[in-house]
Amino acid sequence: MRRRDIHGMIVVRWHEMKITRITKQKKNNSRYNIYTDDGNGEKYTLSVDEDLLVKYHLRKGLTLSQSFIETLNEQDTVHRSYAQVLNYLSYRMRSTQEIKDYLMRKGVDSEHIQVIIERLLDEGLVNDYTFAELFVKDRMQHSNKGPLFVKQELTKTKGIPEDIANEAIGQYTDEMQYRRALKIAEKRMKRQSNHSFKKQLQQLQATLKRNGFTKNIIEQIADECKIYKDESAEWRALCDHGERLINKYERKLTGSALMNKIKEGLYRQGFAMNDIYQYINSLSIYSSEET
Repeated sequence: MRRRDIHGMIVVRWHEMKITRITKQKKNNSRYNIYTDDGNGEKYTLSVDEDLLVKYHLRKGLTLSQSFIETLNEQDTVHRSYAQVLNYLSYRMRSTQEIKDYLMRKGVDSEHIQVIIERLLDEGLVNDYTFAELFVKDRMQHSNKGPLFVKQELTKTKGIPEDIANEAIGQYTDEMQYRRALKIAEKRMKRQSNHSFKKQLQQLQATLKRNGFTKNIIEQIADECKIYKDESAEWRALCDHGERLINKYERKLTGSALMNKIKEGLYRQGFAMNDIYQYINSLSIYSSEET
């Protein structure tokens, strides 16, 4: 309220306000509008959730200070954000970091976020240990990914601390990993391929690594997949790659220079040197020059 002091200067003095009316909002039955009078007539002052109305025994005739009104406004802001989080949690369980990110996207102050997180933790509505355990169980049931891939999801996507993630992926046994990796390997190795068998194995190992299987499992699977090697298919693949190399370089190179280029290219593709020499010797363009 404004008034002039003895020197004629305008000063502002905050007067206490008395609640004159409390009305329920039409579109939200859990929220209430509070009207007050500071001596200059009734006016709308703030809105609060029903929980705060009950907590502070807000009622007609109660006198409010300006500082208390500010406290109510701040707590109501936190309460509304908390209610949004409850709705967010209603769809599925969330990690602590997911909730923080959600509130940040909503523009909630960092101080308020911490208050909300602490309340959720106290009420048992957020628990990263439980979240990580259930997340891993879900991945074990509904995906063929290995434990290291799932750990990456937990730490990078869900913000789960590494120690908790490590404990959670302990649910994967070597036997489970082996069965899943073998299923991927069998499907891949039965495909027709124009690559050398060595390169096929390298590609398989890279695939298993990307899918999060551990080194010992990958090595075990790669060793067992050697039974899929087909010598006739290997020779056909070598001849095909060799023909491509000839077509690529025969206009630029001749004789031993061309032969060496072909040998080099086939070796990089993973073919065995014995097979490469056999192929070179079979070429009609092969000359008597040293290869």
